[in-house]
Amino acid sequence: MNFNLSFHPLFIILCCAFIYFGYFGLLVSYILCLLLHECAHALVAKRLGYQLNKIKLMPHGVSISGSNVYFSYKDEVRIALAGPLANFMLVVLTMAFWWALPVSYSFTYDFYIANLVIAIVNLLPIYPLDGGRVLLALLSQKFSRMRAVTIVRVIGVILSSLLIVLFVITTFFAPNFTLLFFGVFLFVTSLTDTRNIQYSRVNNLAYKMSRINKGISVRNIAVNQNITLYRLFSQISPFSITNFTVLDNNLKVVGHITEKELNRLVTIYPADAKLTVILHQMLV
Repeated sequence: MNFNLSFHPLFIILCCAFIYFGYFGLLVSYILCLLLHECAHALVAKRLGYQLNKIKLMPHGVSISGSNVYFSYKDEVRIALAGPLANFMLVVLTMAFWWALPVSYSFTYDFYIANLVIAIVNLLPIYPLDGGRVLLALLSQKFSRMRAVTIVRVIGVILSSLLIVLFVITTFFAPNFTLLFFGVFLFVTSLTDTRNIQYSRVNNLAYKMSRINKGISVRNIAVNQNITLYRLFSQISPFSITNFTVLDNNLKVVGHITEKELNRLVTIYPADAKLTVILHQMLV
C-alpha cells in the first residue's frame, strides 16, 4: 500500500519543541504509534472497498484521507474505530511482552504510554478525532448530515473549550501546555475544518426536495457501465437533481439510476464497485 505523506507546519514546530526539551524518544514512539494507528484505518478501509492513501501529520495526531472517498455511515464507524482499537491491541501486546521479557519494560514504556494516550484521546467526540467521526456517522443516521455536522461542531467547541479551562486550572499547580495547545487547535478545527467531512453531498438531496416547490433543474448524464460508484457520485451537483443513463460499450442503454437510488447504493456497495456489477445484482 503506497502512502502520500505530508506534514502540517505546526507539527514540525511541535517536534522541534519535543526535541528541545529532551523528549526525542517519546516523540519517536508517538510518531510510530500514530502511523500504525492510521495504517489500521487504511487497511480496514481497503477491506471495505475504499482507498485511503494520503497521510498528513497534524499537531493533534495524523489525518488520513483519499480522493473521491464516500463512506456509508456503517463503514464510517468501522474505519474510525479501527485506529483506536489497533492502539489498544498494541497496549495489550506490550504488556504481554513485559510479562514474557521483563527487561523490555524500560525501552517499551514510552511506546505503551503513546498507544494508550492516542487511543483514549482519539475516542473523544470531537471532530476530526475518531470519536468525532463515529458520533457524526451515528447522528447522520438520525438527522440530516448538515444538522449532524452542526451538532458535532458544537460539541467539539464545548469540549475543546473545557480542555482550555483545564489548562487554566493547571496554571495554579503545574501548567500543562499540552492541554492548551490541544484545546486551541481542536477549538479552531471544530469551527473551520469541514473539508474532510464525508457524505456532505448526501444530505443535499433532502435540501433539494425542500426546494422542489420553487423549482429546481434536472440534469441527465450518460455514463459507461464500467464507471465506479464513487466516480458516479462525484458527478452529483448540489444545485440540481441528477439522473444517470447507463450505457454499455456499444452505447446501448442498460439501465437508469436516479440520484435518490444512488444515495441508497453508496450505503450498500463499496466505493470502487462498478455499475455493471451493481446493475446485474439488482436484476437478479
